[in-house]
Amino acid sequence: MAYSADSADKQKRVTYEKIVEMLEKDVPITQISKELDVARNTIYRIRDERN
Repeated sequence: MAYSADSADKQKRVTYEKIVEMLEKDVPITQISKELDVARNTIYRIRDERN
């Protein structure tokens, strides 16, 4: 998967970590999507994997 903790692409790993951090702070998914330019579906996937 492109955005994951073990992604081969360092930038996508960093983005993944930012997404996780923002989710933990209860930042709205739409806001995360806009700020990091990542599809909402990707953010939902990350959120659901962590729960």
